[in-house]
Amino acid sequence: MRARFKALTSAHGYFYAHAMLKSVSVSDPSGGGYIDATFMDVRIRFQLLMIFGDDFEPRGRVVCMHCHTTYGRIVQESLGAFTFDAQGMTDLDCGIDGRVVEIDACAPQIVLMFLERAFGANRFL
Repeated sequence: MRARFKALTSAHGYFYAHAMLKSVSVSDPSGGGYIDATFMDVRIRFQLLMIFGDDFEPRGRVVCMHCHTTYGRIVQESLGAFTFDAQGMTDLDCGIDGRVVEIDACAPQIVLMFLERAFGANRFL
């Protein structure tokens, strides 16, 4: 599960090389089991939680938090979460022909989706 979660870091290479979005940064996984993504001083954190599904198979639950400072205090607000299985299939809806979003193949889209939510949550940007 940790290796599948680490696939989110591949988004950095995509943004830097292929998409020419060098202002989007995705960190390597920390020792605390999270990955940070930053764009224009907006930081989001993907936190991995290990869980079991209804079938008692291991799953990864990724909680995404918008990390910012309000009145000098550090605040983390939930932007949502998703679950993935051992094959990397998530429960995210891509909205296109019912295709399944894979954490490995769709890492840039996942990062952008949650960054968009963070921008939408912040009315001052």
